[in-house]
Amino acid sequence: MNLRLAKVISIVAHPLLMPTLAFFIVFYFAGTTVPFSAEGKLSLLGLIFVSTFLFPFGSILLLHTTALLGNLQVDEKTSRPLPYVTVTVFYTMITYFFVDKVGIAVLPSSMIIAVAITTALTTVLSTFLSFSIHSTAMGGVLGLLFCVKAIYYEINTLIYPIAFCILLAGLVMTARLSMQKRTLLQVFFGLALGFFCCFGVLYFLI
Repeated sequence: MNLRLAKVISIVAHPLLMPTLAFFIVFYFAGTTVPFSAEGKLSLLGLIFVSTFLFPFGSILLLHTTALLGNLQVDEKTSRPLPYVTVTVFYTMITYFFVDKVGIAVLPSSMIIAVAITTALTTVLSTFLSFSIHSTAMGGVLGLLFCVKAIYYEINTLIYPIAFCILLAGLVMTARLSMQKRTLLQVFFGLALGFFCCFGVLYFLI
């Protein structure tokens, strides 16, 4: 894969954007599973985007500008704990809001819990293991979607976005390999971690 294209794919499929992608697909391709109006879905999606992307990303930029974080790409294990812990804190906060305000029996609450647990586990494992966080995020999206499809098997509209996400996951993994950021084992480990963690937690909660 061309190096420039690989960089574009890595940016477009940034791990912090993956929760928004997963919720967007569930809200608008499996809408019957979410008991909200069109306005409610849009507001909730906006809240997810702000709390799982804008706030964490802004915090990482702040760490970078204050020299607490030297590399925004956090490729080295030594540079990971602080930004990863920051992201985990934001995800825990939004999880508390969902459970407290929406209720754990509702699908969105269970999904955000799965995302938060996967993020926390990734933070812990990344302190002593090297693996692709991009692949972990894509695996998480696939795990959520496959679980929703398994539980609500009658919703055929999920087939197309699942196929798209499988293709996107392949592109992301290829991009990380082309950039020589990760090895084949590391990208597949990340994918498996995200998939099985999100699938397992969501299935247990639902």
